[in-house]
Amino acid sequence: MKRVGLLAFSSAASTLGLEVVADAVRREYPEWQVGAVDHTDAKEVDYLLVSLYWWRDVYAFVSFLDQIGLDPRQGKPVIVIGGMSAVNPLPLTGYYHHAVVGDGEDVIGPLLRALESDTDPSSIQGVWNRTGCSLATASHLPAKAYTEIRTNKVTRIEIARGCKMGCAFCQLAAMKPYRENPFPVVKQLVLQAPTKTVALFAPDRATYSRYDDLEKLLARLGKRNSGSDVRLTKILRYQKASMVRFGVEAFSAAGRRAIGKPMSNDTLLRHLMHISSNITTQTGKPLTSATCYMIGDLPCEDHRALPEFWDVLQRWADTLTQRFTLFLSVSSFTPSPFTRYERTRINPYSDFNRHFMATRPRFDKLIIASRGALIGPAPRLAQMLTIRGDESCKRAVYHLATKERKLLMDRSESAGKRFEKIVKASGYDPTWLSDEWPADRSLPWQHVERPWVHAIRPHLPTT
Repeated sequence: MKRVGLLAFSSAASTLGLEVVADAVRREYPEWQVGAVDHTDAKEVDYLLVSLYWWRDVYAFVSFLDQIGLDPRQGKPVIVIGGMSAVNPLPLTGYYHHAVVGDGEDVIGPLLRALESDTDPSSIQGVWNRTGCSLATASHLPAKAYTEIRTNKVTRIEIARGCKMGCAFCQLAAMKPYRENPFPVVKQLVLQAPTKTVALFAPDRATYSRYDDLEKLLARLGKRNSGSDVRLTKILRYQKASMVRFGVEAFSAAGRRAIGKPMSNDTLLRHLMHISSNITTQTGKPLTSATCYMIGDLPCEDHRALPEFWDVLQRWADTLTQRFTLFLSVSSFTPSPFTRYERTRINPYSDFNRHFMATRPRFDKLIIASRGALIGPAPRLAQMLTIRGDESCKRAVYHLATKERKLLMDRSESAGKRFEKIVKASGYDPTWLSDEWPADRSLPWQHVERPWVHAIRPHLPTT
Protein backbone atom coordinates (compact mmCIF):
# COMPACT_ATOMS: atom_id res chain seq x y z
CA MET A 1 0.00 0.00 0.00
CA LYS A 2 1.32 3.40 -0.96
CA ARG A 3 0.96 6.64 0.97
CA VAL A 4 0.00 10.04 -0.43
CA GLY A 5 0.68 13.07 1.77
CA LEU A 6 -1.24 16.33 1.56
CA LEU A 7 0.64 19.50 2.48
CA ALA A 8 -0.91 22.97 2.86
CA PHE A 9 0.46 25.98 4.66
CA SER A 10 -1.14 28.31 7.16
CA SER A 11 -1.55 31.12 4.64
CA ALA A 12 -3.99 29.05 2.57
CA ALA A 13 -7.54 30.32 2.89
CA SER A 14 -8.81 26.75 3.03
CA THR A 15 -7.79 23.19 2.28
CA LEU A 16 -10.77 22.62 -0.02
CA GLY A 17 -8.76 22.38 -3.25
CA LEU A 18 -6.30 19.89 -1.80
CA GLU A 19 -9.10 17.73 -0.42
CA VAL A 20 -10.86 17.68 -3.80
CA VAL A 21 -7.64 16.39 -5.37
CA ALA A 22 -7.23 13.87 -2.53
CA ASP A 23 -10.68 12.46 -3.26
CA ALA A 24 -9.66 11.95 -6.89
CA VAL A 25 -6.63 9.96 -5.67
CA ARG A 26 -8.86 7.82 -3.44
CA ARG A 27 -11.15 7.04 -6.37
CA GLU A 28 -8.18 6.05 -8.53
CA TYR A 29 -6.38 4.04 -5.84
CA PRO A 30 -8.89 3.13 -3.08
CA GLU A 31 -6.34 0.91 -1.34
CA TRP A 32 -3.82 3.72 -0.89
CA GLN A 33 -3.52 5.76 2.30
CA VAL A 34 -4.19 9.47 1.69
CA GLY A 35 -4.00 12.17 4.35
CA ALA A 36 -2.42 15.34 5.68
CA VAL A 37 1.25 15.28 6.70
CA ASP A 38 3.54 17.56 8.67
CA HIS A 39 7.22 17.81 9.63
CA THR A 40 7.14 14.41 11.33
CA ASP A 41 6.03 12.18 8.46
CA ALA A 42 6.28 14.05 5.13
CA LYS A 43 9.47 12.17 4.22
CA GLU A 44 7.77 8.80 4.68
CA VAL A 45 5.13 9.09 1.95
CA ASP A 46 5.45 7.93 -1.65
CA TYR A 47 3.79 11.00 -3.17
CA LEU A 48 3.66 14.46 -1.62
CA LEU A 49 0.92 16.76 -2.99
CA VAL A 50 1.65 20.38 -2.13
CA SER A 51 -0.82 23.27 -2.33
CA LEU A 52 0.82 26.61 -3.18
CA TYR A 53 -2.14 28.93 -2.80
CA TRP A 54 -0.31 32.18 -2.01
CA TRP A 55 3.12 33.56 -2.86
CA ARG A 56 4.32 33.12 0.71
CA ASP A 57 3.59 29.41 0.38
CA VAL A 58 6.41 29.17 -2.18
CA TYR A 59 8.96 30.24 0.43
CA ALA A 60 7.23 28.25 3.19
CA PHE A 61 7.50 25.15 0.99
CA VAL A 62 11.25 25.53 0.44
CA SER A 63 11.74 26.27 4.13
CA PHE A 64 9.75 23.13 4.98
CA LEU A 65 11.93 20.93 2.78
CA ASP A 66 15.05 22.42 4.35
CA GLN A 67 13.79 21.95 7.91
CA ILE A 68 12.94 18.27 7.49
CA GLY A 69 15.99 17.51 5.35
CA LEU A 70 14.04 16.37 2.31
CA ASP A 71 16.13 16.46 -0.87
CA PRO A 72 13.93 16.13 -4.00
CA ARG A 73 16.97 14.88 -5.94
CA GLN A 74 16.64 11.60 -4.05
CA GLY A 75 13.39 10.95 -5.93
CA LYS A 76 11.22 9.95 -2.95
CA PRO A 77 8.71 11.13 -2.20
CA VAL A 78 7.63 12.29 -5.64
CA ILE A 79 6.63 15.92 -5.11
CA VAL A 80 3.68 17.34 -7.06
CA ILE A 81 2.89 21.03 -6.62
CA GLY A 82 -0.25 22.89 -7.65
CA GLY A 83 -2.33 25.96 -6.89
CA MET A 84 -2.46 29.58 -7.99
CA SER A 85 1.22 30.11 -7.19
CA ALA A 86 2.36 27.10 -9.21
CA VAL A 87 1.50 28.62 -12.60
CA ASN A 88 5.17 29.53 -12.96
CA PRO A 89 7.17 26.79 -11.19
CA LEU A 90 10.52 27.88 -12.65
CA PRO A 91 11.78 29.59 -9.45
CA LEU A 92 11.18 26.24 -7.70
CA THR A 93 13.29 24.26 -10.16
CA GLY A 94 14.86 21.39 -8.26
CA TYR A 95 12.34 21.49 -5.42
CA TYR A 96 9.53 19.53 -7.09
CA HIS A 97 9.08 16.81 -9.70
CA HIS A 98 5.80 17.77 -11.39
CA ALA A 99 3.55 20.84 -11.37
CA VAL A 100 -0.16 20.94 -12.10
CA VAL A 101 -1.64 24.10 -13.62
CA GLY A 102 -5.38 24.72 -13.33
CA ASP A 103 -7.90 22.40 -11.67
CA GLY A 104 -6.12 19.36 -10.31
CA GLU A 105 -8.81 16.73 -9.75
CA ASP A 106 -8.97 15.51 -13.36
CA VAL A 107 -5.17 15.62 -13.69
CA ILE A 108 -3.94 13.74 -10.65
CA GLY A 109 -5.34 10.34 -11.72
CA PRO A 110 -3.66 10.25 -15.16
CA LEU A 111 -0.50 11.73 -13.62
CA LEU A 112 -0.25 9.02 -10.97
CA ARG A 113 -1.01 6.29 -13.51
CA ALA A 114 1.84 7.55 -15.69
CA LEU A 115 4.23 7.67 -12.74
CA GLU A 116 3.19 4.21 -11.53
CA SER A 117 3.85 2.80 -15.02
CA ASP A 118 7.12 4.72 -15.29
CA THR A 119 5.99 6.71 -18.35
CA ASP A 120 6.44 10.40 -19.14
CA PRO A 121 3.44 12.46 -17.89
CA SER A 122 4.47 15.72 -19.57
CA SER A 123 1.84 15.43 -22.34
CA ILE A 124 -1.08 15.18 -19.89
CA GLN A 125 -3.30 18.27 -19.97
CA GLY A 126 -2.64 20.28 -16.84
CA VAL A 127 0.90 19.01 -16.27
CA TRP A 128 3.35 21.88 -16.67
CA ASN A 129 6.19 21.64 -19.16
CA ARG A 130 8.40 24.16 -20.96
CA THR A 131 7.38 23.40 -24.53
CA GLY A 132 3.63 23.86 -24.22
CA CYS A 133 0.74 22.80 -22.01
CA SER A 134 -2.85 23.69 -21.21
CA LEU A 135 -4.58 24.77 -18.05
CA ALA A 136 -6.77 21.97 -16.77
CA THR A 137 -10.48 22.59 -16.26
CA ALA A 138 -12.43 20.05 -14.21
CA SER A 139 -15.34 18.46 -16.05
CA HIS A 140 -17.64 18.90 -13.03
CA LEU A 141 -17.53 20.26 -9.49
CA PRO A 142 -17.36 17.89 -6.52
CA ALA A 143 -20.73 16.74 -5.20
CA LYS A 144 -19.37 16.55 -1.68
CA ALA A 145 -19.10 18.65 1.45
CA TYR A 146 -15.62 18.98 2.96
CA THR A 147 -14.70 19.51 6.57
CA GLU A 148 -11.50 21.53 6.93
CA ILE A 149 -8.31 19.50 7.45
CA ARG A 150 -7.11 21.98 10.09
CA THR A 151 -10.43 22.35 11.95
CA ASN A 152 -13.65 20.38 12.18
CA LYS A 153 -15.87 23.41 12.80
CA VAL A 154 -16.59 24.44 9.20
CA THR A 155 -18.06 22.46 6.35
CA ARG A 156 -17.17 23.86 2.94
CA ILE A 157 -19.48 23.30 -0.01
CA GLU A 158 -18.29 24.48 -3.41
CA ILE A 159 -21.30 26.01 -5.13
CA ALA A 160 -19.43 27.59 -8.04
CA ARG A 161 -15.94 27.87 -9.46
CA GLY A 162 -14.43 30.62 -11.57
CA CYS A 163 -15.88 34.04 -12.27
CA LYS A 164 -17.90 35.61 -15.06
CA MET A 165 -16.67 39.15 -14.59
CA GLY A 166 -13.05 39.12 -15.80
CA CYS A 167 -11.74 42.10 -13.84
CA ALA A 168 -8.42 43.33 -15.21
CA PHE A 169 -6.39 42.40 -12.10
CA CYS A 170 -7.96 39.04 -11.19
CA GLN A 171 -5.91 35.89 -11.79
CA LEU A 172 -8.71 33.57 -10.70
CA ALA A 173 -11.16 34.93 -13.26
CA ALA A 174 -8.47 34.67 -15.94
CA MET A 175 -7.65 31.04 -15.09
CA LYS A 176 -10.99 29.44 -14.27
CA PRO A 177 -14.17 29.60 -16.39
CA TYR A 178 -17.41 29.92 -14.45
CA ARG A 179 -19.22 26.71 -13.50
CA GLU A 180 -21.97 25.92 -10.98
CA ASN A 181 -22.86 22.92 -8.87
CA PRO A 182 -26.54 22.12 -9.56
CA PHE A 183 -28.94 23.34 -6.89
CA PRO A 184 -30.33 19.88 -5.99
CA VAL A 185 -26.77 18.68 -5.32
CA VAL A 186 -25.90 21.69 -3.16
CA LYS A 187 -29.20 21.43 -1.27
CA GLN A 188 -28.51 17.81 -0.36
CA LEU A 189 -24.98 18.68 0.77
CA VAL A 190 -26.33 21.44 3.02
CA LEU A 191 -28.86 19.04 4.54
CA GLN A 192 -26.10 16.53 5.28
CA ALA A 193 -23.53 19.04 6.61
CA PRO A 194 -22.33 17.82 10.04
CA THR A 195 -21.45 21.30 11.39
CA LYS A 196 -23.57 24.29 12.34
CA THR A 197 -21.32 26.58 10.30
CA VAL A 198 -21.37 26.02 6.55
CA ALA A 199 -19.27 27.93 4.01
CA LEU A 200 -21.01 28.15 0.66
CA PHE A 201 -17.79 28.57 -1.26
CA ALA A 202 -17.49 30.58 -4.50
CA PRO A 203 -15.44 33.56 -5.68
CA ASP A 204 -18.73 35.47 -5.81
CA ARG A 205 -21.51 33.57 -4.07
CA ALA A 206 -24.21 36.01 -5.22
CA THR A 207 -23.57 35.05 -8.84
CA TYR A 208 -24.90 31.56 -8.11
CA SER A 209 -28.23 31.28 -9.92
CA ARG A 210 -30.26 30.10 -6.88
CA TYR A 211 -28.35 31.69 -4.06
CA ASP A 212 -31.48 33.17 -2.48
CA ASP A 213 -32.90 29.66 -2.11
CA LEU A 214 -29.70 28.49 -0.41
CA GLU A 215 -29.84 31.30 2.15
CA LYS A 216 -33.46 30.45 2.92
CA LEU A 217 -32.52 26.80 3.36
CA LEU A 218 -29.73 27.67 5.79
CA ALA A 219 -32.05 29.91 7.80
CA ARG A 220 -34.65 27.14 8.04
CA LEU A 221 -32.01 24.68 9.25
CA GLY A 222 -30.55 27.16 11.75
CA LYS A 223 -27.12 26.98 10.11
CA ARG A 224 -24.69 29.87 9.71
CA ASN A 225 -23.11 30.64 6.34
CA SER A 226 -19.51 31.80 6.77
CA GLY A 227 -19.09 32.20 3.01
CA SER A 228 -19.38 35.95 2.74
CA ASP A 229 -17.76 37.30 -0.44
CA VAL A 230 -20.28 39.03 -2.69
CA ARG A 231 -19.98 41.36 -5.65
CA LEU A 232 -21.20 44.76 -4.50
CA THR A 233 -23.41 45.22 -7.56
CA LYS A 234 -25.49 42.22 -6.39
CA ILE A 235 -25.94 43.41 -2.80
CA LEU A 236 -29.22 45.25 -3.47
CA ARG A 237 -30.87 41.87 -3.99
CA TYR A 238 -30.36 40.87 -0.38
CA GLN A 239 -32.11 41.74 2.85
CA LYS A 240 -30.39 39.15 5.07
CA ALA A 241 -26.77 38.02 5.46
CA SER A 242 -24.62 36.54 8.19
CA MET A 243 -21.53 38.39 6.97
CA VAL A 244 -20.79 40.71 4.05
CA ARG A 245 -17.43 41.11 2.33
CA PHE A 246 -17.15 42.89 -0.99
CA GLY A 247 -14.54 44.39 -3.26
CA VAL A 248 -14.56 48.00 -4.39
CA GLU A 249 -10.84 47.73 -5.27
CA ALA A 250 -10.26 51.17 -6.78
CA PHE A 251 -10.52 54.41 -4.80
CA SER A 252 -11.84 56.48 -7.71
CA ALA A 253 -14.70 56.07 -10.16
CA ALA A 254 -12.22 56.35 -13.04
CA GLY A 255 -10.08 53.61 -11.49
CA ARG A 256 -13.07 51.31 -11.14
CA ARG A 257 -13.92 51.81 -14.81
CA ALA A 258 -10.34 50.99 -15.79
CA ILE A 259 -10.24 47.67 -13.91
CA GLY A 260 -13.62 46.48 -15.18
CA LYS A 261 -15.75 47.24 -12.11
CA PRO A 262 -17.48 50.44 -13.22
CA MET A 263 -19.41 52.14 -10.44
CA SER A 264 -19.96 55.84 -9.93
CA ASN A 265 -19.49 57.40 -6.51
CA ASP A 266 -23.24 57.94 -6.17
CA THR A 267 -23.95 54.31 -7.00
CA LEU A 268 -21.28 53.16 -4.56
CA LEU A 269 -22.90 55.29 -1.86
CA ARG A 270 -26.32 53.79 -2.57
CA HIS A 271 -24.95 50.26 -2.14
CA LEU A 272 -23.15 51.12 1.08
CA MET A 273 -26.33 52.67 2.49
CA HIS A 274 -28.25 49.50 1.63
CA ILE A 275 -25.77 47.40 3.63
CA SER A 276 -26.07 49.52 6.76
CA SER A 277 -29.79 50.32 6.55
CA ASN A 278 -31.57 47.38 4.95
CA ILE A 279 -29.59 44.18 5.56
CA THR A 280 -30.14 42.25 8.78
CA THR A 281 -28.75 38.99 10.13
CA GLN A 282 -30.78 35.78 9.88
CA THR A 283 -32.16 36.52 13.38
CA GLY A 284 -33.32 40.01 12.34
CA LYS A 285 -30.62 42.02 14.07
CA PRO A 286 -29.10 44.97 12.19
CA LEU A 287 -25.87 44.30 10.35
CA THR A 288 -23.21 46.29 12.20
CA SER A 289 -20.08 45.58 10.16
CA ALA A 290 -18.79 44.67 6.72
CA THR A 291 -15.42 44.12 5.07
CA CYS A 292 -14.38 46.09 1.99
CA TYR A 293 -11.43 45.02 -0.18
CA MET A 294 -9.31 47.73 -1.77
CA ILE A 295 -6.15 47.64 -3.90
CA GLY A 296 -3.40 50.18 -3.42
CA ASP A 297 -1.00 51.31 -6.15
CA LEU A 298 -3.20 50.26 -9.06
CA PRO A 299 -1.62 51.29 -12.38
CA CYS A 300 -4.72 53.36 -13.21
CA GLU A 301 -4.61 55.58 -10.09
CA ASP A 302 -2.37 56.76 -7.25
CA HIS A 303 -2.73 58.35 -3.82
CA ARG A 304 -4.45 61.38 -5.36
CA ALA A 305 -7.59 59.21 -5.67
CA LEU A 306 -7.90 58.84 -1.89
CA PRO A 307 -9.86 62.06 -1.14
CA GLU A 308 -12.54 61.00 -3.62
CA PHE A 309 -13.10 57.76 -1.70
CA TRP A 310 -13.02 59.48 1.70
CA ASP A 311 -15.72 61.83 0.44
CA VAL A 312 -18.00 58.87 -0.38
CA LEU A 313 -17.47 57.47 3.10
CA GLN A 314 -18.23 60.88 4.64
CA ARG A 315 -21.51 61.03 2.76
CA TRP A 316 -22.29 57.50 3.96
CA ALA A 317 -21.39 58.34 7.55
CA ASP A 318 -23.79 61.28 7.46
CA THR A 319 -26.71 58.88 6.86
CA LEU A 320 -25.96 56.46 9.72
CA THR A 321 -28.23 56.37 12.76
CA GLN A 322 -26.10 53.84 14.66
CA ARG A 323 -22.45 52.84 14.76
CA PHE A 324 -21.21 50.78 11.83
CA THR A 325 -17.73 49.31 11.43
CA LEU A 326 -16.15 49.04 8.00
CA PHE A 327 -13.11 46.79 7.93
CA LEU A 328 -11.09 48.33 5.14
CA SER A 329 -8.76 45.64 3.83
CA VAL A 330 -6.06 47.10 1.59
CA SER A 331 -3.75 44.91 -0.47
CA SER A 332 -0.96 45.64 -2.94
CA PHE A 333 -1.58 45.58 -6.66
CA THR A 334 0.01 42.59 -8.38
CA PRO A 335 0.39 42.10 -12.16
CA SER A 336 -0.84 38.50 -12.04
CA PRO A 337 -0.49 35.81 -14.74
CA PHE A 338 -3.05 35.73 -17.56
CA THR A 339 -4.62 39.05 -16.55
CA ARG A 340 -4.77 42.18 -18.66
CA TYR A 341 -2.23 43.70 -16.29
CA GLU A 342 0.27 40.83 -16.46
CA ARG A 343 3.04 42.94 -18.09
CA THR A 344 2.42 46.07 -16.03
CA ARG A 345 5.07 47.71 -13.85
CA ILE A 346 4.78 48.17 -10.10
CA ASN A 347 6.40 50.61 -7.71
CA PRO A 348 7.65 48.54 -4.77
CA TYR A 349 8.86 51.71 -3.04
CA SER A 350 5.49 53.47 -3.29
CA ASP A 351 4.60 55.90 -0.51
CA PHE A 352 0.90 55.04 -0.78
CA ASN A 353 0.72 53.88 2.85
CA ARG A 354 1.90 57.24 4.15
CA HIS A 355 -0.71 59.12 2.13
CA PHE A 356 -3.40 56.62 3.17
CA MET A 357 -2.78 57.12 6.88
CA ALA A 358 -2.23 60.89 6.60
CA THR A 359 -5.50 61.56 4.76
CA ARG A 360 -7.80 58.98 6.38
CA PRO A 361 -10.56 60.94 8.13
CA ARG A 362 -12.45 60.13 11.32
CA PHE A 363 -16.22 59.88 11.33
CA ASP A 364 -18.85 60.01 14.03
CA LYS A 365 -20.81 56.78 13.64
CA LEU A 366 -18.71 55.13 10.91
CA ILE A 367 -15.70 53.30 12.35
CA ILE A 368 -12.93 52.59 9.83
CA ALA A 369 -10.83 49.63 10.95
CA SER A 370 -7.90 49.31 8.57
CA ARG A 371 -6.61 45.86 7.74
CA GLY A 372 -3.44 45.37 5.79
CA ALA A 373 -1.69 47.92 3.60
CA LEU A 374 0.82 47.86 0.77
CA ILE A 375 3.41 45.31 1.78
CA GLY A 376 7.01 46.52 2.00
CA PRO A 377 9.43 46.64 -0.95
CA ALA A 378 11.14 43.35 -0.09
CA PRO A 379 7.92 41.31 0.36
CA ARG A 380 6.45 42.87 -2.77
CA LEU A 381 9.51 41.98 -4.82
CA ALA A 382 9.51 38.52 -3.23
CA GLN A 383 5.97 38.05 -4.48
CA MET A 384 7.00 39.14 -7.98
CA LEU A 385 9.93 36.71 -7.87
CA THR A 386 7.45 33.83 -7.54
CA ILE A 387 5.49 35.23 -10.50
CA ARG A 388 8.16 36.40 -12.95
CA GLY A 389 11.27 34.52 -11.87
CA ASP A 390 13.06 31.82 -13.87
CA GLU A 391 15.38 28.89 -13.07
CA SER A 392 18.20 31.21 -12.05
CA CYS A 393 16.09 32.43 -9.14
CA LYS A 394 16.08 29.10 -7.31
CA ARG A 395 19.21 30.09 -5.37
CA ALA A 396 17.58 33.35 -4.30
CA VAL A 397 14.37 31.54 -3.31
CA TYR A 398 16.34 29.14 -1.13
CA HIS A 399 18.35 31.95 0.47
CA LEU A 400 15.22 33.99 1.20
CA ALA A 401 13.33 30.98 2.54
CA THR A 402 16.09 29.86 4.87
CA LYS A 403 18.76 32.51 5.56
CA GLU A 404 16.89 35.79 5.07
CA ARG A 405 13.34 34.94 6.11
CA LYS A 406 12.99 38.21 8.03
CA LEU A 407 13.22 40.13 4.75
CA LEU A 408 9.85 38.67 3.73
CA MET A 409 8.21 40.63 6.56
CA ASP A 410 10.40 43.76 6.59
CA ARG A 411 8.66 46.91 5.30
CA SER A 412 11.78 49.09 5.20
CA GLU A 413 13.37 50.52 2.07
CA SER A 414 16.72 49.08 3.12
CA ALA A 415 15.19 45.59 3.12
CA GLY A 416 14.08 46.15 -0.47
CA LYS A 417 17.62 47.11 -1.50
CA ARG A 418 19.00 44.06 0.33
CA PHE A 419 16.48 41.87 -1.52
CA GLU A 420 17.54 43.28 -4.89
CA LYS A 421 21.19 42.43 -4.15
CA ILE A 422 20.28 38.82 -3.32
CA VAL A 423 18.33 38.42 -6.55
CA LYS A 424 21.06 40.05 -8.63
CA ALA A 425 23.66 37.74 -7.11
CA SER A 426 21.63 34.75 -8.31
CA GLY A 427 21.93 35.96 -11.90
CA TYR A 428 18.49 37.54 -12.37
CA ASP A 429 18.07 41.25 -13.05
CA PRO A 430 15.80 42.49 -10.22
CA THR A 431 14.47 45.36 -12.34
CA TRP A 432 12.43 42.81 -14.29
CA LEU A 433 10.45 42.09 -11.13
CA SER A 434 8.99 45.60 -11.16
CA ASP A 435 9.43 47.03 -14.66
CA GLU A 436 6.92 46.95 -17.51
CA TRP A 437 7.50 43.85 -19.64
CA PRO A 438 7.61 44.68 -23.36
CA ALA A 439 5.51 42.65 -25.75
CA ASP A 440 8.58 40.94 -27.22
CA ARG A 441 9.72 39.60 -23.82
CA SER A 442 8.32 36.14 -23.19
CA LEU A 443 6.36 35.65 -19.97
CA PRO A 444 7.10 32.43 -18.03
CA TRP A 445 3.50 31.25 -18.53
CA GLN A 446 3.10 32.49 -22.10
CA HIS A 447 3.21 28.96 -23.52
CA VAL A 448 0.38 27.77 -21.23
CA GLU A 449 -2.87 27.67 -23.19
CA ARG A 450 -6.35 28.33 -21.86
CA PRO A 451 -8.59 26.16 -24.06
CA TRP A 452 -11.78 28.07 -23.23
CA VAL A 453 -10.33 31.46 -24.24
CA HIS A 454 -10.54 32.20 -27.95
CA ALA A 455 -8.67 35.48 -27.86
CA ILE A 456 -6.31 36.87 -25.27
CA ARG A 457 -7.28 40.44 -24.41
CA PRO A 458 -4.42 42.95 -24.62
CA HIS A 459 -3.04 44.22 -21.34
CA LEU A 460 -4.13 47.65 -20.25
CA PRO A 461 -1.91 50.71 -20.54
CA THR A 462 0.01 51.72 -17.43
CA THR A 463 -1.04 55.37 -17.46
